[in-house]
Amino acid sequence: MLVIWLLLSLGMCEQTADPDYFTVLSWGQTSVLMIYLYSPGVKRLRREPTPWFMPVALIYVAIMPIFTLYIAALLNIAEGTPVDIAMEDPGVLYIWHILPLLYISTQYRIRIMFLFILSTAFLSVVVGLSLYQIGGIPFRITGDTTLLRVILFSIVGYVLARITQSMREQSADLARKNTELAHYATTLEQLAITRERNRMARELHDTLAHTLSAVNIQLKALEVQIDSDLPGAKETVLRTQQLTRDGLHESRRALQALRSSALDEFGCVLAIQQTAKAKAERSGIALHLDLPIQITGFSPQAEQNLFRIVEEAVNNIIKHAQAKTMWISLYQEAHTLDLCIRDDGIGFQPDKVQKNGHYGLVGMQERALLLNGELSIQSEPGTGTIIQLQMEKIA
Repeated sequence: MLVIWLLLSLGMCEQTADPDYFTVLSWGQTSVLMIYLYSPGVKRLRREPTPWFMPVALIYVAIMPIFTLYIAALLNIAEGTPVDIAMEDPGVLYIWHILPLLYISTQYRIRIMFLFILSTAFLSVVVGLSLYQIGGIPFRITGDTTLLRVILFSIVGYVLARITQSMREQSADLARKNTELAHYATTLEQLAITRERNRMARELHDTLAHTLSAVNIQLKALEVQIDSDLPGAKETVLRTQQLTRDGLHESRRALQALRSSALDEFGCVLAIQQTAKAKAERSGIALHLDLPIQITGFSPQAEQNLFRIVEEAVNNIIKHAQAKTMWISLYQEAHTLDLCIRDDGIGFQPDKVQKNGHYGLVGMQERALLLNGELSIQSEPGTGTIIQLQMEKIA
């Protein structure tokens, strides 16, 4: 509609002493519509759930072009223009009504669309007959263009309405399938939890329950033997101790299998944070972290290597650096990642330590190579240590 108003404004600039009444009136009605649609006071109505805002605009767009067409014809006749050429081609209503047709066909039901088509056609016929009676303007042109407009608009509007309805049905079907998929995923999750619980129950039954049952039997035998068969009682105690050791070993094995690592449970960044905090609290070292929420672009193997580098560096600080504070920072950009681990400890000479293979520095260097990165260590006795990992390309 804004484009039409701009075109009409250009037409107004070309008006001379002999004005084109249809252009002038059309510009006036479009200006009123633009004020209604875009004025600051009316914009608030569009933001609020006002059900009558668009219907009013559509009714105005449907009615006003018809009156504009015939009022312009009467003004032309009043100036002496012959009646057979006084009226603009009624086909111009196609241009004015096509936009509301498109909107109604895609936003409302089909019966509303047909109501729009038939109402505008009826109004055109009534006004055309009235002007024929008043000013003698021929009705044949109005009748022909109105009938053709009804036919074409009905076909176009029906096709658009059916396409829109089909798209809405597909969208609703997609939403329904997404809901079903979410429900299915929840069901699978619950099933996985149930299976895991059953597996845990089997593990506990095969380890702890069997061990406790066997220990209970041995203790009952010991209760009988302790007064009458001291050597047998001692042998029973030894068997009970062995059963307890075996059960403890199996329980630890089962718990180790059930327990996920910090990296699997939290993700790389949170695993670094949790591990560093836990180790720092146990050792009494102050910790300062500067970590992102997460890192992206890493394979699970790369995250494992990155985590192990940090873990080894933190262990070295706790065991050897005699530090009071350590800092860990991690920065990721589009194609680079920088890791820095720093402490205020006693420091060391990296060349000598690496030759002796201490502190796990060789393993850290190897993990850095697996990450396509470069690990640098800066340290001097009495100055603390800085370990930096720089990666040009995320693995």
